[in-house]
Amino acid sequence: MPQFRIPNEEMSLEESFSDIPDSVRPYILRGFRAMVSADSIKQQRIADYAITSMNSLSELEVDEFASMLEIDTDDAGAIISSLSFLLALVSSRKDSELELVDALFSANLIEPSDREPLQNFIKNLVVRRIEIRRTLSLSRLAQQTLPSFRGLQTSVDLRMGFRKQKVDVIVPIALIHLHTDSDKEEICFQMQKTDVQRVVREFQKVLTQMDEAEKWSSEKVRPAN
Repeated sequence: MPQFRIPNEEMSLEESFSDIPDSVRPYILRGFRAMVSADSIKQQRIADYAITSMNSLSELEVDEFASMLEIDTDDAGAIISSLSFLLALVSSRKDSELELVDALFSANLIEPSDREPLQNFIKNLVVRRIEIRRTLSLSRLAQQTLPSFRGLQTSVDLRMGFRKQKVDVIVPIALIHLHTDSDKEEICFQMQKTDVQRVVREFQKVLTQMDEAEKWSSEKVRPAN
């Protein structure tokens, strides 16, 4: 998705929205349309997913997102783009849901029929603005110093061994493509089944430790206002 300015408090919403390229507007419209067409339960799941994953909403998560909502990947991609746009607005400004919807409508970024349902959805984000800002702050802190994880693509290959020009043995191999937020940090490698099992055990141990660290920090550290 092309870049455009997210307005700060010194800019009007209308001024910033005028920078959005014409080629992008239909995509944002489609995202909002698909978003408000979902039922209330799915809308809540969309909001929760957006807040917990706000720094990793990208094409790498489109298939997972589409599966979660039981929609096609094109709609899922449009929703993700619109969500990223909304989260940037809510986290960087103090506008109410009504002010945001009015500005989006004036900029022709939403359909008239979507105004009320989208206002209800944005209200769900606005009331969680402190949570959104804190999640964003923690995510930025966690991403300092080293390249950060962005996605993982995997496939399974069957590697064949030959003896006297005939297949003698077959072994499955996992092919891994690791993505980070650095253009220079993409890694491709292969793993045997025992390697995968060892990594699963190690990550389960790390997840348990991170859960314990979060529990400890929530008890010891009081968020700044």
